[in-house]
Amino acid sequence: MNDVERKNRKNKVLDIKHLPPLSATTTQLLEMVSDPGVEIDLLAKIIANDPGLSARILGLANAAFFAQVNPVNTVKEAIVRVLGLNMVKSLAMSIAMCGAFDVTKCKEFDLAQYWITALGCATLSRQIAAKIPAAERPDIDGVYLCGLMRNLGALILAYRFPVEYGGVFQALEQDPMADKRILEEQMVGLTMPQAGEWLADRWHMPLSVVCVIGQYGNRDYTGDYEREVLIVGAVSDWLIRFQCGEACALRDDERLLQRVELEPVVLDEIEEAFREMWDEIRSLANGLV
Repeated sequence: MNDVERKNRKNKVLDIKHLPPLSATTTQLLEMVSDPGVEIDLLAKIIANDPGLSARILGLANAAFFAQVNPVNTVKEAIVRVLGLNMVKSLAMSIAMCGAFDVTKCKEFDLAQYWITALGCATLSRQIAAKIPAAERPDIDGVYLCGLMRNLGALILAYRFPVEYGGVFQALEQDPMADKRILEEQMVGLTMPQAGEWLADRWHMPLSVVCVIGQYGNRDYTGDYEREVLIVGAVSDWLIRFQCGEACALRDDERLLQRVELEPVVLDEIEEAFREMWDEIRSLANGLV
């Protein structure tokens, strides 16, 4: 694929007019995501006005994962009693944005697996961030959002290039050890991080999210969002091995030990807790499809 063809592929992503239109709910949630002063009642009202989104948020809040004795019946209850304002804000925006993409033409794209990876990455990234000493700790809810949106580009590729992106998955099925990025570049002309970064920037998502998406795989990144990039990148890499059944441990990642300065025993505790909740995360993800 030559430079002109690559530029044309990039323009197909950047051309927002040709992407699915954002719903009124999604537009409002995007405006709220960077607003730390958003009111609970306003957020709950916006979500409640979208029956499908409301049902998914309530489904998450009532899941066994959160171990609620009494049922959660309203979005406001979900925010106050279970999930918290920032988590609901992140989840609602992610669900609403993903719902804008019709990926059914890409038969090889597994939407359930998309959500499993997104929720797993967000959950584990948040757990790691929460253990970092307060003086060095990034915003843990911001890290959760970064993990949740890290693979946003996959939806764009499945939506805009269903045949080509389907070919990537076919190639990976034949050779699981192949480099997915190289396949994306060769067969689509864009990689998942490139597509996700461009769209996140165009939709004015928080700069931390744009950076984490775009810098995925860059182990040498230094800058304002170094810890977010490091944590989400390390978790993404570990999740790939974990889901493939490989023997792997978070403590094996020197980046987390040295640059985030977490003790091996702390990473072991985080990993053990995450493994115990993995089946629930998978169940939650399947409920979002």
